Amino acid sequence: MSLFPLTDRTQLLLEDILYFEGEGNYTFVYYRNRPAVLLSKSIGFLMERLPEGMFIRISRKYAIHKNAANSLQFEQGEREVTFFESITLTVSRRRWREFKKTVGTKPIRLRK
Repeated sequence: MSLFPLTDRTQLLLEDILYFEGEGNYTFVYYRNRPAVLLSKSIGFLMERLPEGMFIRISRKYAIHKNAANSLQFEQGEREVTFFESITLTVSRRRWREFKKTVGTKPIRLRK
């Protein structure tokens, strides 16, 4: 396990991060097997400093670990990414095409 120094006092365990959720100037960090952590940094601040290509910004609010996505779903105009079979986040319309290209997976089209 290697820690990534984000600031002088904050280090992140990048391998275990599932996704980030931005809330204004704060960001929740969700890990695989650990409780969520709240950072007093914006998601934009994090994305500028994290290793390039490791995390994918899927909307203004969310960024996910590149290897976390299990499936893509497209249902009635909704663009979603599901991982760990229980976490589903919506991918913004603006970032959907880039997200599919980066992940390299064809969406699963579901119909009701």
